Amino acid sequence: MGGISIGTEVRGNITNAISVGLRLESALLAFEDDLGESSIGATGSFALIGDYYLNTEKTARPFVGLGIGSFAGAEVGSSTGEGDTSIGIIPRIGYEIGPIAS
Repeated sequence: MGGISIGTEVRGNITNAISVGLRLESALLAFEDDLGESSIGATGSFALIGDYYLNTEKTARPFVGLGIGSFAGAEVGSSTGEGDTSIGIIPRIGYEIGPIAS
């Protein structure tokens, strides 16, 4: 049905080719099951990440990376009050665009 999510990723460079960081995210979701009953759920995650930049000479740089984190989810108002928590690995492939040189 819908939801809202908020997250942030804070990173710092160890060298020009390697960065490490922490990714945090939380979401609140509304959904409907097959019987037409509505529920509200919440998720949250945090992960330690590391990226390796394949090109360090330009402002636009492709990278590959890996993260490991904890992921949790639960139904809001559940009578059990319990949710699922798991640990996972996050593969990362991306392209970082830096400031445009004048």
